[in-house]
Amino acid sequence: MVASGGYLSSRGSTELVGLDWIVSGARADAPLADRLEWVEHLAVWVRTRTGDATPATRLKFFLQILDRNPDRKRDVAALMRATFGELSGLALLCETGLPRANAFLQEFITRVAAKMLPAPPRAPDFATLLHRAFPDEEDADWIATLPVEVLDGLGALLRLDASGVEVDPWPALRRDAEDALLVLASQVQAIGLSGRVRRRVASERPIDTPFAGLSKATLDFLETVPGSEDRSSEAAALASHIARCRRPL
Repeated sequence: MVASGGYLSSRGSTELVGLDWIVSGARADAPLADRLEWVEHLAVWVRTRTGDATPATRLKFFLQILDRNPDRKRDVAALMRATFGELSGLALLCETGLPRANAFLQEFITRVAAKMLPAPPRAPDFATLLHRAFPDEEDADWIATLPVEVLDGLGALLRLDASGVEVDPWPALRRDAEDALLVLASQVQAIGLSGRVRRRVASERPIDTPFAGLSKATLDFLETVPGSEDRSSEAAALASHIARCRRPL
């Protein structure tokens, strides 16, 4: 089945396409769904092992091809900046990797649905993109060991021809990181104020536990200006507050 910008199987999974198609198909002005599909195609191509070619080797080759095609390189850079700038990182930073209630049942239902049902529309968030682009646990291993020159090359690609606010491709992700910090602090505070935890800290009143002020300490930290003396002071206060929460557990 042909989809806008690429080829999808009948179940909606992204199939392997050639690097020439990937490089020539980069369009920063394409709809977000098409740009997300482009990123998935690139990830599939990078992850595909042929002969002795590792993902790191394929990424090096990808960057070399772009160096030989400056116009295409600018198109790819613009697409990646535009796409990453529109994605939310809140779910990735708040939920990914954390245990959930009924996690086994949810995982089972998710896997069955992925096998039998068409893929859902691509959600505009980093968690969904990373899950679709790198679905195997082994992906984390090779990503963690990517050579410095590859990481530097990808960073330079993101900043290519950037101007103004585009020079920093991650402001939205940093904002989401601050929001995630507050969300996680609120969740930890709620758990810490539960009866089960209060019994462990031998506190009769919730307000007497160190968890009671965790959200406030986090908010005080986030309301300061990055790099300021107030930020350093509130960071130290937050770290101290977290230490007091951990001590009785």
